[in-house]
Amino acid sequence: MSSKLKKLVRIADEKAHSLVSPIRSNTDKNLMTSYQRSVFEWKHTYVAWIRENETKAASENLADFLVNNREWVVYCTKTGYFAEAIVTYLSEALSDNSKEVGVIYGDEDYICEVGSVGMRMCPFFKPDYSQETLLSFSYFGEFIFLKRSIAEKISGANVRVKEINYTDALALYDIALKATEIAGSNGVAHINRVIYHRSVMSLDIIDSIYNAISDGIAISGGISAETGMVEDTPAYYAAYTRVEAIVSSFLEDDANIARVLVGCGADGLDIRKAALERRGLSAEFIKDADRDLYRICYKPHNARVSVVILSKDNPELLESCVAHIRNITEYGNYEIVVVDNGSNEVNKAKCVELSDKYTFSYYHHPMEFNFSALCNFGVTRSTGELILLMNDDVQVVDAQFMKLMAGYASRKDIGAVGARLRYGDGISIQHVGVTSLGIGPSHQLQKKSDDRNRYYGRNRVDYEMLGVTAACLMVKRSDYEKVGGLDESLKVAYNDVDFCFKLVEAGLKNVQCNGALLLHHESLTRGFDGDSDAKWNRLLTEKEGLYSRHPKFKAYDPYHSASLIDNSSEYICSLKTPAQDFGWRSKFAPVSHGDNKKTHNAGNLKKTFGFRYTIDHSTLQRRFNPGDEDFFWIDGWVYVPGADHVLIGKSILLKSEDGQILEAECRDVYRPDVEEMLPAAQNIAMCGFLTRLSPLDLPKGRYTVGIKLSGSGKESCIWSDKIIENR
Repeated sequence: MSSKLKKLVRIADEKAHSLVSPIRSNTDKNLMTSYQRSVFEWKHTYVAWIRENETKAASENLADFLVNNREWVVYCTKTGYFAEAIVTYLSEALSDNSKEVGVIYGDEDYICEVGSVGMRMCPFFKPDYSQETLLSFSYFGEFIFLKRSIAEKISGANVRVKEINYTDALALYDIALKATEIAGSNGVAHINRVIYHRSVMSLDIIDSIYNAISDGIAISGGISAETGMVEDTPAYYAAYTRVEAIVSSFLEDDANIARVLVGCGADGLDIRKAALERRGLSAEFIKDADRDLYRICYKPHNARVSVVILSKDNPELLESCVAHIRNITEYGNYEIVVVDNGSNEVNKAKCVELSDKYTFSYYHHPMEFNFSALCNFGVTRSTGELILLMNDDVQVVDAQFMKLMAGYASRKDIGAVGARLRYGDGISIQHVGVTSLGIGPSHQLQKKSDDRNRYYGRNRVDYEMLGVTAACLMVKRSDYEKVGGLDESLKVAYNDVDFCFKLVEAGLKNVQCNGALLLHHESLTRGFDGDSDAKWNRLLTEKEGLYSRHPKFKAYDPYHSASLIDNSSEYICSLKTPAQDFGWRSKFAPVSHGDNKKTHNAGNLKKTFGFRYTIDHSTLQRRFNPGDEDFFWIDGWVYVPGADHVLIGKSILLKSEDGQILEAECRDVYRPDVEEMLPAAQNIAMCGFLTRLSPLDLPKGRYTVGIKLSGSGKESCIWSDKIIENR
C-alpha cells in the first residue's frame, strides 16, 4: 500500500465520526436514519440493487476451477478482481448445452476500496454478443474466458497457455476480436451477472479521492465481511456519494473517452484495422473532431442512395431539408424522391418549384396518411441500391453522415442503419437507437444532453441495436424488398420497429451509427399520444399487432440487459424506485367531518404551516399495454420555510364538487432540483410526493387536488387549481 493510500485510510478511520450530522433535538434518530437511507438509495439505486439481486456466495477459487476444467483459460487485466461467485456463474453458463461455447464474457462494475471498505458503483450491464459493437470498442471489458483450443490458436502452438493469463486492456481487445472470429457468433456467451470489479484506484483518480477524504469525507461502513451486504451508515452514504461523483465524472469525461472505451482511440487503430483485414472488410477510419475517437467508415463502392422524403403542406420545411442535403452532404451519388400525400394547390405549386430548384423527383400522391404505404410508394419510384428514409423535419449538419451510413448499409450482413438525432436545440438527444422494453419500444436516452459520454458510449460509438427510427434509416433495396418493406397495416406507429424486427429475423444486424449526426426538429414538449381515446387505442392496437407478429421481442431485447430498467429510456439498474414502479397504486379513504373543518379553509395557514408547493402533474396516464389500466398521476413538491422536512408528513386530498373529501397516501420522492434550488432548507431532498390512483377504485366525478401536511401536532392543507376528472 502506498504512503498516500495509508494516510488516506488513517484519515478515514480518524474522521469517520465527522460525517454524521448532529441529530436535532426535535428529530427522531430512527426517522433521520430512514431519511438518509432513502436519499442515498434514490441517488444510488445500484447499491440497493446489489442488496436485492446478489446473495453472499461461498468463495470458490477460480484457479482451482480452471485446473479442474483444463479446457478453459482466462485472460484478464490486473486492474481488479473477480466476484466471489465467479465459479458458480461460470458453471451455470457452461451447463447450457444448447450451443458450443468457446468465449465467455460478463458484466462489470467499479470498486473503490479503502481499508476494509468496498464501494461498488457504475455498473456496466452489457448487451449480448454484438459483433459491430465489439468492432467499435472493447466492450467485453477487463476479462475474457476462452476455450484452451481457441487460446492456443491465438497464441500459437509454441506458446504455453496458462490457466490465468494477465495482460493489458489493448492486448485483451485484440484477443477478444480474434477469439470471436474463431468461435463464431453462436460460440459466444454472455453471463448477465456482475462478475468482475474494476479497481477505481487504477483510474488515475486517487488524488481526487484522497482530496475528497481530506476535505472531511471519511469512509466508514461498506461491505460487511460477514454478510457481503452494504452496511447502512450515514458515514458510508456520504463517502460513497462523493467517490461515486468523482468516478462518474471520470467515466463521462470526453477527454478520457479512449481510456473508458478501450480500443476506440488512436492506440487501438492497428488492432481494429487488422481485424477488418482478417474479415475481408474494406474501410477507412475517420477521427472525431472533438475527441480521441476513430469511427469505422466502410467503403460503399459508390452505391447509389435514394433519399425518400414524405411531406405535405409544408414547402418551407421541405426546402430546408433538401437544401441542407444538397449543400452539406459530401457523398455524391444520391437522388432525392419526395412523396406528397395531398398538399393543397398552392403548396403543391411551391413544391414543384422546389423540385426544379433542388433537382428532385416529386410525386403528388393524395391519400389518407399512412407512413408505411407512402414510404413503400416512394421506394418503388426510386432507383438506388440503398434506400434512405428521411423525415422532412430532419436537417443535415454533418457532411459525412451519408457516407458513414452507406458504408454500413452496403455490407451484406447489415440490415437497417440509424443515425444519431438531436432535437432542434442542437444538444438534446432525440434518437440513439430503439429498445424493446417491458412498456414497449423506447427511444433510449431521449431528451438527455448529448454533451457527454452516456452509459459506456451509447451516444458516442456505434452499437448494434434491435431497432432504429425511420426518421433517418438506411437499408439495402434488396433487404427492403426481401422483408416486404414497411407493413402498411401499421399506418402511423411502430412500422419502423416492425421493419427492424423483420430484418433481425431474416438474419441481419441493425446498427446505430452514432457518427452520423443530424437534427430532428420534433417538438421537445411532445408527450404521449394520449390526447384522445381513439388515438391512444390505435397506438395500443398497433403495438399489440407488432408483438403478435414478433412475440420473441415482447419485453425482450438482446442488446438491452435484463439488469437494466424496463420502463425508462435511461440506462439504470432494474431496481425500481417508487416513482418508477408503475404498478403501485395509492390507497385512499374519506376524510372525517372533523378533519374536513381543518382542511377546507386555507386562510389559517400562517398559524400552522406556511408552506409552498408545486404540482408538476395531475393527469390521466394512459396505459402502456392493452391488459393494463390507465391511472391518475399526481406529483410535485412542498417546502415549509424554517421546518425540518424529515418531520413533515404529506398526503393528497381530492375534493369532489359536492364537498366530499378523500385523502390519498403518497410516496416521498427525491427532488435534487429542489435541493439545489433551496440549499439552506433542512433535509429537503425528499420533499417530492407521488400519488397514483386507479380510476376503477376512485368514485366517478370531478375533483380539486389539495395537499395536506402534518407533523409536530400541526396540520394544514391548501387547495390548488389542479383538477382531475374520473369519467
